[in-house]
Amino acid sequence: MRIPVTAARSLFALFVSPDYSNVSKAVERRLELIDLDMEFLRSTIDQMASLELELLGEIPEIEDWPGLSGEFAALSTWLLQDLKTSSSSTEFDKAVWRTTAEHLSSFATELPNSPTLRLKIRHWAVGACWSSENRESAVVFPLKAFGLSKEQATKAYEGLVEQLQSLEFLDLGREAGSDSEVALTSIPIRLCGLAEALNPGLTGTKDAFHAQMTKLGGQLGTETKVELRRVWNEDTFTQLVLERNSIAHVSRDASLTFAKAVDRLDRERAHALGALASTLMAAEILSRLDGVDETRVLHWVRQVQLQLDNRNLVNLLTNRFNKVVTPLG
Repeated sequence: MRIPVTAARSLFALFVSPDYSNVSKAVERRLELIDLDMEFLRSTIDQMASLELELLGEIPEIEDWPGLSGEFAALSTWLLQDLKTSSSSTEFDKAVWRTTAEHLSSFATELPNSPTLRLKIRHWAVGACWSSENRESAVVFPLKAFGLSKEQATKAYEGLVEQLQSLEFLDLGREAGSDSEVALTSIPIRLCGLAEALNPGLTGTKDAFHAQMTKLGGQLGTETKVELRRVWNEDTFTQLVLERNSIAHVSRDASLTFAKAVDRLDRERAHALGALASTLMAAEILSRLDGVDETRVLHWVRQVQLQLDNRNLVNLLTNRFNKVVTPLG
């Protein structure tokens, strides 16, 4: 994956900002666990600022700048983890984008609006954006850096992201209907498969959704639980499983036929399901972070430092639709 340099600098700038003292204190406690302090963040911010000036001189189009690898996102996620039990990440996520926009405006007369210049903080898990129309859609997480790249759930998630990208880039599914049937109906099937892959010991799909949300909601503050349950709860999970069953022609519920299931699917709904998929993956990342040892964290630190020192950066990719995207993995 590719982390945009300006967004990375903006995130670290908020880590040391007095305006977010709760974040700063949490991050500082984490740094102490690996024998670092806030000076590490400040010096890294200075390095990224210098890199931006170099890139600006070489590549006029900010959207084309290379960026940092997934190790930056993994390290940032690890640094934020003490916040997961106390508060929602929603407002901080907005602050990261506002700060990024302010920094970008200093490089261009017109603010670049490319999604590949953004970061997304979902439940304190850091990832990259790609969608031009829905910033809440499926986030690209540093799954390779976390050592999850070979797992079935990761393959399921990456396939879902690529499917959503195809909908947007090919401009399919603006309205529900049979013209986009295949492209749209794969999303609920992929999402249910993701929940099952993340919980292979469970036999029921709805049980898998609940188990995965427990990994997230069971650790997070009340504020986040309320946010999640407003959208994803017993009723909505039941409807999602019924929808998948109808699409797969295995439903015994006459009230939701295949035709009705197709008619309720459009690109907006697909992006909403993509946001749920990101929540499921964020839950998995959070649940596994407790088992990450100091050696792996220090590897992330070294990788970030090496990239800044040696300019060993990650370029944007062009996919089969000839669209620029954030690399997966």
